[in-house]
Amino acid sequence: MAHSSPMPVLTRDKRTEGEPIDRVKRRGHAGAGETPETVVEKMRGPKLVALWAALIALSWAVAGGIGYGAYRLVASLF
Repeated sequence: MAHSSPMPVLTRDKRTEGEPIDRVKRRGHAGAGETPETVVEKMRGPKLVALWAALIALSWAVAGGIGYGAYRLVASLF
């Protein structure tokens, strides 16, 4: 007679066999010493484009500020 385990068999991604992956993310089940995984919605569309544009503008502003500061520093020495 085969012995059946009372515990479900877990696969590598911590889900029981045959269970959909998205159900695992929603259930929030954590083991000892683990925190439940939070599901973060991906940013898409115009919000993502606006974020990238803002980051690019900010990086150019920082680079320009550093360049101008270096220019003024060198100009004050000579």
